[in-house]
Amino acid sequence: MATYKEKWGFPMCAGAIDGTHVPIKVPSQNHTDYVNRKSYYSIIMQALVDSRYLYRDIVVGWSGSVHDARRFPRFSKRTDMKVEDVIHLVAASCIL
Repeated sequence: MATYKEKWGFPMCAGAIDGTHVPIKVPSQNHTDYVNRKSYYSIIMQALVDSRYLYRDIVVGWSGSVHDARRFPRFSKRTDMKVEDVIHLVAASCIL
């Protein structure tokens, strides 16, 4: 966490998180669930990186229609950072 403060003046930051839509072919089932806000079919990839630009967590598979606010609190627990260690996460404004 100290590295974020040293590099960017952002104290107590554990990582940066953001997501992207990955275009897919039209699914055979529940296809409307995969239409995102830009009207194309997608699944969502969300990633968390640390101050050394290393991926600490990646989650892929939410359907394209799922809003950022619903996904954000549910990122995977596979990372070695403990919830009590996370003071701040830098995120895109659409997630907040």
